[in-house]
Amino acid sequence: MIAVGRVGELMPSGILVAVPVKENGFTVGALVARMDRETISGLTQTSAFEGFTYALLSDAAGNVFAVADQTTQETYSFNLFDEFVSDAALQGDMTEAKLKESFLNGETTSTTTLRGGKTYYSVNVPIGVADWFFVLAVPSTVADELSAKIITYVLVMLVLVILVHTSVIFGAYQHEVETVRVLERDKELMRQSSEQYALVNRLSNEVLFTVDMENGRILFNDCFESMFGMPAPSCTLDHIEDCYRLIFEPDRPAFIRFIEHMNAGAPEAHEELRMKNFRSIVRWKRLEIYTVFDSEGRSRQVVGKITDIHRQKQSLQRLRRKADSDPLTGLLNRGALEQYTKAFLQGEGREEMHAFLILDFDNFKQVNDTLGHSEGDRMLIEFAHAVSRLFRAGDLIARLGGDEYTMFMKYIDSDQSAVDKGDQVRGAMAVISASFGVPVTVSVGISIYNRDGSTFEALYKAADAALYRVKKSGKNACALFSEPKSSELTETEDQDNGTTND
Repeated sequence: MIAVGRVGELMPSGILVAVPVKENGFTVGALVARMDRETISGLTQTSAFEGFTYALLSDAAGNVFAVADQTTQETYSFNLFDEFVSDAALQGDMTEAKLKESFLNGETTSTTTLRGGKTYYSVNVPIGVADWFFVLAVPSTVADELSAKIITYVLVMLVLVILVHTSVIFGAYQHEVETVRVLERDKELMRQSSEQYALVNRLSNEVLFTVDMENGRILFNDCFESMFGMPAPSCTLDHIEDCYRLIFEPDRPAFIRFIEHMNAGAPEAHEELRMKNFRSIVRWKRLEIYTVFDSEGRSRQVVGKITDIHRQKQSLQRLRRKADSDPLTGLLNRGALEQYTKAFLQGEGREEMHAFLILDFDNFKQVNDTLGHSEGDRMLIEFAHAVSRLFRAGDLIARLGGDEYTMFMKYIDSDQSAVDKGDQVRGAMAVISASFGVPVTVSVGISIYNRDGSTFEALYKAADAALYRVKKSGKNACALFSEPKSSELTETEDQDNGTTND
């Protein structure tokens, strides 16, 4: 144990602290230390109440061996129960006997004491060394003032917390209100957009469709059945052949090309082709697509439409035919013949054998002079109808002007095929001239692609040269263009009657 005693007169005022020294369970000595009162008092000082306190060290019997009066910085030594604590001084239900008992039991207590006309709040706390107690006495006025400050600080902090919390809640509420308002607005806009889409869908005769680029599924709107007379097919990009029955067979390559553009992620594409309805009636349609991309630039969806352009196509074709046609006979004019022949020779007809025929009437002037120009025009028209029946649909027939005509025969087997066709033309004229009562015949010059030329101009020049030789050789015949040594003239049994054509 630790023993504490006061120093006598032989030593300065202070406290002796003795600690026993034991060996093998027996006390063999003691360690003694002296602590002066000033040192002890310094250890008991506190700044919690700005110096208005008494800090005491006492033993369980109430013997105070160090007091720090922080108002005067003096130290005292007395018995706590004899001079500071008594039943008269203690207030509340605490008595001197109870306080002494709590000291002996090493218990923490608090008391209210009246001394010198002032009330003090005291706290008695065992410090765990020997039977020492630390006693702190604070004037009630100081403690109450500090308590009021603490309560004020707490209330201020509580108010600040409440204000911050209220501000956060109000901000969250405003944000929630704004979010709800935006959602309601977007919801209303979506509803209006849906209604507008439905109205446009009902008022439009166009078929709208979407393509999901993830799974390739193609969906059509309700107008599909109205346009095609049958339910929409179940098509996907992986099995696009399920849509082939809608496409006019000659236009399927164009349709496949259109799908390839879609798969390649083209921003937009369009194609004009012919499609069939449930009765296999063919009509011109225009297909258009527009691609929707995600933030990474990948195509996610394709939006498209199918528009019926059959009437526009028919009108355009009528205008084109009118622009391409000879106004008197309805055959092609010179410009159209040249355009279509060049396009054919630069495309599918480049490697094949074809014939170019130029023909001119013999003695046509006599028809105008004897029967009049109206009858001459009628003969030109009847001749145009006759030769149109002699040639195939793919062949090109044109009136160059006056009584000069040109034919372009595609895909012939030999020179003789062209010569035979020229003879048929001459035969048709023989029938027509007999009906008019005026002897009119036809001279024909023929060039062969690509032996006599590989361009429109070269073929025209060669056929015209062959026609010139026929005219110089007696008319009413067919001639193939060739070098002079291999030139060949073919005449029919009908001989020219010697008349000339101006």
